[in-house]
Amino acid sequence: MRRHCLEIIYRNLHWLPNSMLVYEIRLQEGYWMRWLQDWSEGVGTGVVMSPWIFRGFIPRPYMMENEHEIGWRHAP
Repeated sequence: MRRHCLEIIYRNLHWLPNSMLVYEIRLQEGYWMRWLQDWSEGVGTGVVMSPWIFRGFIPRPYMMENEHEIGWRHAP
C-alpha cells in the first residue's frame, strides 16, 4: 500500500447517506481506494468516533473518464 500512496493523483472526501464519511484516492493506474467512517452515532456527544475502515479497491472498469468534468452523478 505504501507504493500506491506515492501514485495518488486525486483525493476526495464526501458524505454518503446515513452519516457515512468516505475518503477516496485515485491512483495513477486508474483505480480508486476507499475508506469509510461511520458518524451515525456520537456526533456532538463526546463519544469517540468509529475508526476508518478500508473498504477496498474500486477497479478502473467501474470508473468513468472525466466524470467530474462532465457532471456525472451516482444514481440515488
